Amino acid sequence: MNDMLDAALSYATQGWAVLALSPNSKVPISDSLLAPHGSLSATTDPEIITKLFTTYPKANLGIACGDSFTVVDLDGPEAKDALTQAGLEIPECRTHKTPRGFHILLEPDTELAQTAGLLPKVDVRNGASNGYIVCPPSVIDGNPYKLIRDLPLGQWPELV
Repeated sequence: MNDMLDAALSYATQGWAVLALSPNSKVPISDSLLAPHGSLSATTDPEIITKLFTTYPKANLGIACGDSFTVVDLDGPEAKDALTQAGLEIPECRTHKTPRGFHILLEPDTELAQTAGLLPKVDVRNGASNGYIVCPPSVIDGNPYKLIRDLPLGQWPELV
């Protein structure tokens, strides 16, 4: 069975728009019929998702942010140190392990702007700039993305 297809369909049933990413990459698949607009082609349509991940069985998987959720991207121990120094505690919520750190998935928050470098090694991703994340079970250079906290989306009002 195709684990990526199963994961993509599971995310879509939660209302999270998914996109196929090039194998071993963070870059959206370029397909004039199935994904003509890159990250803007993210979808919850099971028929399109099935065609995408059947046509590209080695594709990685991404989820569009925005209406789905806001993500705080923590890249390495420096990010956790920066949060501690700022007096911020990571909420208990859905968390993905990335090759360099963690994705903290939060309820969509229009007050939390997409930004790189909110704090050292701390970025925010949302739908304002067509943001998306690479998600489990994707793998880049042998490094897997993993679900480590299967909890509901969180809230982090202190971060705003």
